[in-house]
Amino acid sequence: MEGKIRISILAAILFAILFLSACSSTGSNSRKMGNTNSNVSNGGMSVMHDGWLYFMNYSDKNALYKVKPDGTGEAKVSDDMAYYLNSYGDWIYYCNGSDGNKIYKMKPDGTEKTLVIDNVAQNIVVAEDWIYYINHTDEKNTEEYRRIFKVKTDGTDRQKVNSEDSMAFNMDGDWIYFINNSDQKLYKLKTDGSGQLKVSEAMTLSFNIFDDHIYYVDSSDRNNKLWRMKLDGTGGEMLTEEKVSAFNASGEWIYYGNTQFDTVGLELKKMKLDGKEATVINDDDPMSINVNDDLLVYLGFDFTSFSIRQTIMKSDGTGRKDYVYVQQPQAQDIERHQMNEKAQGGPITVIVTSAYSTNILKNDEPGFEATVFDNVTDGAYLFVNMEVWNESSEDIDLYRRTGIIPEFDAMGLSVYWSTLGEITDEQLNDNINFHLKLAEFGEHIIVKANDIMRVQAYCELTEPDYPVYLGLFDGETTDPLAAVEVLPSAEHYVTSWSQSYEVITDRFPGYDITQLGGVGYKMPDDTDETIYYGFELKKQGETKIEHYLVKRDTGIIYIGAFDDKLPDYPAVPIKPLD
Repeated sequence: MEGKIRISILAAILFAILFLSACSSTGSNSRKMGNTNSNVSNGGMSVMHDGWLYFMNYSDKNALYKVKPDGTGEAKVSDDMAYYLNSYGDWIYYCNGSDGNKIYKMKPDGTEKTLVIDNVAQNIVVAEDWIYYINHTDEKNTEEYRRIFKVKTDGTDRQKVNSEDSMAFNMDGDWIYFINNSDQKLYKLKTDGSGQLKVSEAMTLSFNIFDDHIYYVDSSDRNNKLWRMKLDGTGGEMLTEEKVSAFNASGEWIYYGNTQFDTVGLELKKMKLDGKEATVINDDDPMSINVNDDLLVYLGFDFTSFSIRQTIMKSDGTGRKDYVYVQQPQAQDIERHQMNEKAQGGPITVIVTSAYSTNILKNDEPGFEATVFDNVTDGAYLFVNMEVWNESSEDIDLYRRTGIIPEFDAMGLSVYWSTLGEITDEQLNDNINFHLKLAEFGEHIIVKANDIMRVQAYCELTEPDYPVYLGLFDGETTDPLAAVEVLPSAEHYVTSWSQSYEVITDRFPGYDITQLGGVGYKMPDDTDETIYYGFELKKQGETKIEHYLVKRDTGIIYIGAFDDKLPDYPAVPIKPLD
């Protein structure tokens, strides 16, 4: 849902990075695929074409540029925010962030820009005259949303490839490897959709296929260590004990960001493909890394200036050039209001009447009402109820006219765009915890001329810190016209999956801890079935295994034991831990 995508320049690039995906290439125009697995898994912010490096220029609002490998001839190709770049034949293919993340192509000189298909896409891979991508067009269309599709490079013959909710995919020959969102495991299937198999039981956060191995970050122990295995899932081996952020396997090396446990940031390192000869390149903080022949293109965070820096340099560190976007202070003097006060933004007037914050959404889809299907986030789901007046003589679309501003920062605004739904008196009924179903929200909602509508705005916040502000915008620019301070009238939170790990590690310091899956279980004092997060623990140096579970609704730790009536569970809760 677009409400989670920030409009700051930083978030625009992270939007590409966070959807970890991939493709493969050798770097020549005669190649069968449009870019490397590792590059696209890092947002596809660069690609080689006919001896030129094409790259998304962070210092110029992510516009598409090109430059020679020796640093000469730098020139802007297009103002489009272009990522998931692919070079195939005589065209540059890309995801156009300037037009709703749709798939475009253009000639290398920027001419003949063409909309290939009117789909919101991620993970663009061009291979053998087909474009493969993950479809993000319509969240309400559960049969197609976040599924892998393919379409001819001329935009014809669109076909659905898989039926699983997919987070990322790589391609290797006639096979597509993908992370299944339902279990975070790696699967593969043929490009025609047949022959699906599970490749590995590893909890896969991100991965690259390079040569005859799969390189992947295993998140099962929360330390994000880098492993590799063969393409059939066998021969798994850990390459480093370090905590790895972004990584890129290319040539004889893996370039990666190493999270330093004793300092704030990261460092850029490289190691051989077998994990040997680990070497620090510099003390930059890489969040995404592209490698094109002998050129590195990466984004790093400067903790001194709190800004993002894009760097292009040779792999030996020479020929370095940095690109920094200078953010201007925004919206320091805009008119601010309290809840239940009128706020005007152009032709619309808004009164925020109440707000509800929670980190759990019940799944009420028929057949999936069990608590195991509930959505729990580490952040918060925020629902804001408001009355909207259209004081003009024309109908108004509220698309991008409201957004949540976490804070006003001199370095620039971060805004979470709201998705909206119309509410009725019968739905609200003075229930302060009321919220619409997610399927009832959309980007577009029309308020008739000289009419009043009751509207609920929804967004997901990654790090909620209330109060936040509901900004009013003109629908085109990112400069707020007014803002309303929002403090939730009611809040309800449960323990998330990651928070339960913190509960266990705080209670059992010095133990080896393995987090298991969730257990749907009803204790005698439970009204309904509740989720319990399972853990397997061992004292360091001992072999005895102990099982504990954390109750989602309360965060209380329970002693666990095997129940032969429920053989699919390693353990179920027995009683609270004293």
